[in-house]
Amino acid sequence: MTDAIACRHLSKSYSGVVALDDFSLRAPEGEVTGLVGPSGSGKTTALRLIAGFERPDHGSVEVAGETVVDESTFVPPEQRSVGMVFQDFALFPHMAVGANVAYGLPKGAGRGGRVADVLAMVGLAGMEKRMPHELSGGEQQRVALARALAPSPAVELLDEPFSNLDAPQRERVRREVRGILIEARATAIFVTHDQEEALAVSDVLAVMRDGRVLQTAAPHDLYRKPADRWVARFLGEGEFVAGTVTGGIVDTPLGRFPVDTPLTGPVEVLIRPEHVRLTEDAGGAALVVEREFYGHDQLVTLHIDGGRRLLARAGPDTIFSPGDHARFEITEVVVFEAASSPQPPAPSQTG
Repeated sequence: MTDAIACRHLSKSYSGVVALDDFSLRAPEGEVTGLVGPSGSGKTTALRLIAGFERPDHGSVEVAGETVVDESTFVPPEQRSVGMVFQDFALFPHMAVGANVAYGLPKGAGRGGRVADVLAMVGLAGMEKRMPHELSGGEQQRVALARALAPSPAVELLDEPFSNLDAPQRERVRREVRGILIEARATAIFVTHDQEEALAVSDVLAVMRDGRVLQTAAPHDLYRKPADRWVARFLGEGEFVAGTVTGGIVDTPLGRFPVDTPLTGPVEVLIRPEHVRLTEDAGGAALVVEREFYGHDQLVTLHIDGGRRLLARAGPDTIFSPGDHARFEITEVVVFEAASSPQPPAPSQTG
């Protein structure tokens, strides 16, 4: 598959503080590549270097096969065939919707037609004369996307595009935006700190920490097969227990499980909440100590074996309450090499 964007060994520091450190990323043509990581991990800096708003200290960037920056080359932003959707939308408040969308288009007879086409694509047909302040946050976001799509750039860059929307709007608009990008057959790099958002929107997802990409894969592969404990904790919930692998079986305090791993001997075992099945049972070994109900499911915190913590995700039909007892069954585990020293905790999840 052709790469629309290829970043190789980018580094960038500000006043001696490292923002990117040997950052490399390939964004396949026609797909949405997500960049997710905690605040300060370098996500927005990476976008700014790709767009040409900043110059890297070292490394190179290719857009659609053309080198736009390296040690001897610097193509200015307006010549990079890159569209940008900013966190605050950055619409011109004194210009109507049509003029905002047309801003990056060359003047000519087809300009009005292209504006109408992209507004229809984002569900805003006929709104050319509306002013930005007359629109909802979700509509403003779609105008910003239409403006970025209008010149048909090789790649769209979206920097935390949903962060200014409230929770109900955010979920709806992110589905709409993904649909628009797919319909437009656009290549996009999408930056967020929200793990749920990253998993939902991206075709390919790169997890960042301290200016580096730790792992890149399809979202379901990243979630099910994280490269290390930090990625596992950052992308989801779960509990770790010690175990020992022998002959394709891992022994843990919570049972024995078949595993597909080349590891043998001491390991750490991750148990995700969705891989813990609960059954009401007054004589069960698991004590419910906390429950968060989300409508479509519930997250249940259990204590077992005299206080060991375990998380379970259950459907909405059987409501578990603190003080209840239950039986549990673990259906799947993920095995990691035993840590020689503690890793820093992953940041708490947002969204």
